[in-house]
Amino acid sequence: MEEDTKGRTRYKIEFKDRCSKNYTKLVKRDPALEKKVNGLLAKLATGEMCGDVLHAKLRGMRSYHFRMPKVKNQYRIVYEIDKKASLLHVHEVAPRSRAYVGLERHAEESDHKRYRK
Repeated sequence: MEEDTKGRTRYKIEFKDRCSKNYTKLVKRDPALEKKVNGLLAKLATGEMCGDVLHAKLRGMRSYHFRMPKVKNQYRIVYEIDKKASLLHVHEVAPRSRAYVGLERHAEESDHKRYRK
């Protein structure tokens, strides 16, 4: 487990496959978005800031909301922190209108895998 200069835990950032593909497409269209997201992920990974807790089928996940300057879209970073493995799993980076599409189904599948032994 790494720590930053203020002694806070620093989680390793891991993009889920689905998110990685979507994120790559998104930042190709807007390089400024990539810079913004990377800065926000660094802050989320140190616990310097955190998103809203999600409920129901997305329990255990958080959503950080942000807006790009001069753009009407609001964006979401949907993530989950695994304290045991020191990982910040990024499930989605997308405009608000598409951020949660398909995540409930994905969460159910991973939930079943998590508790199946």
